[in-house]
Amino acid sequence: MGDIILVKSAGEMPRPSSEDAQRYWPKRNHFAFGSHGDRYKIIGQDEIEKPLSSFERFGRGFLGVLYIIVTLGRAYFNGAASKYFVNPKKTVLYAMKTEETAWAFREGKLIYISPNLISSRGGKMGGQECNFALINAENSQRFVPVMATENPDEYVPFTGNPLELLLKLAQNTDPLLDEAGIDSGSPISFITQHGADKPFTEDQILDYFLKDLDTLSTLNQKSLTDVLRLAQAKGRVLNPEWTQYLFLTRVGRGNAELTRLILELDPAVIHKIKDPLYMLTSMVLERKDSDPEKQLLLAAIRQSNL
Repeated sequence: MGDIILVKSAGEMPRPSSEDAQRYWPKRNHFAFGSHGDRYKIIGQDEIEKPLSSFERFGRGFLGVLYIIVTLGRAYFNGAASKYFVNPKKTVLYAMKTEETAWAFREGKLIYISPNLISSRGGKMGGQECNFALINAENSQRFVPVMATENPDEYVPFTGNPLELLLKLAQNTDPLLDEAGIDSGSPISFITQHGADKPFTEDQILDYFLKDLDTLSTLNQKSLTDVLRLAQAKGRVLNPEWTQYLFLTRVGRGNAELTRLILELDPAVIHKIKDPLYMLTSMVLERKDSDPEKQLLLAAIRQSNL
């Protein structure tokens, strides 16, 4: 790769120095990376004379004269010695700092280089690490399901069902976070609330995640909260048996938002639980009065006239 000259726009680049250099102008879809992670897009290439010091010019001239003497003048007449009397050429690349996702084509495959992945822990699909990448193009952004390759930081498009991959990410849990009482992250709200183009709609997400309890019950706490919030916003009605199961297995873990959603989606869920007063009291007995989930459960107890 030649020397890189940074410019702010294509208009700052000089015109090519010769017709031979014209074929290199511009150079599209080539990227370079700085030492601090900065990304640069190569937008032009040229060949210019390499600047030489006085000593270097004297040395080249001396070699040229010596070459002519050794060849008895033949090098002068056939032009072989001329390279010693002109400055050599060097390649320079013009680049702009960019937020675009670097990509390349190799062996007919599209490859994303160091894309922005939405989850630090991907999902295993067919034995391969998969994830969603936020791809930045010149005038747009889009979420693309991607699959890791053998080369670090290089990903190819994932050809499977993107909703299946979304489910895998929504099921991720981190033992260290769980032990600390912190919910694992959710890809759902990040994708749905982002303005980038998506490979699915919100209704398609709900149709896939609410197809059965076996799917819904495998989500981590944060992802389940996001799905129920989306279901409430879309006016979806959940199976009462599902809300009862979710209440028994997920309420009482400190996620006040999840508890609120379950109670609002099915206000009668408390009356379907065996010994509800004992269960609810045991959930809140040792909580601080300021605990948000405790306040929700105490309000539910009062409103239900248990």
